[in-house]
Amino acid sequence: VGTTLGVSGAATLSSTLSAGATTLSSTLDVSGDVDVGSGNFVVTAADGNTATLGSLGVGTTLGVSGAATLSSTLSAGATTLSSTLDVSGDVDVGSGNFVVTAAD
Repeated sequence: VGTTLGVSGAATLSSTLSAGATTLSSTLDVSGDVDVGSGNFVVTAADGNTATLGSLGVGTTLGVSGAATLSSTLSAGATTLSSTLDVSGDVDVGSGNFVVTAAD
């Protein structure tokens, strides 16, 4: 097709669709996994789990309804806790200005 292919009904492709920049004007319904950049961002269809190899930027509030596990340092500005903060290791505030040693 030299220019635009017009399809008025449902279309089935039997191979890979290759396109440049694409604009969708409605919902994209995907029944299989979504994999962007060979594993850089993946949504698994079976359970909805999401994995990203890059950073997650959140412009406003990040809501977590279940348990959260961090495998590195959490850096935060002013923080408000509405329940107990349970710390299993030492607490060090201000590089030694106030220290609570967990073993003591």
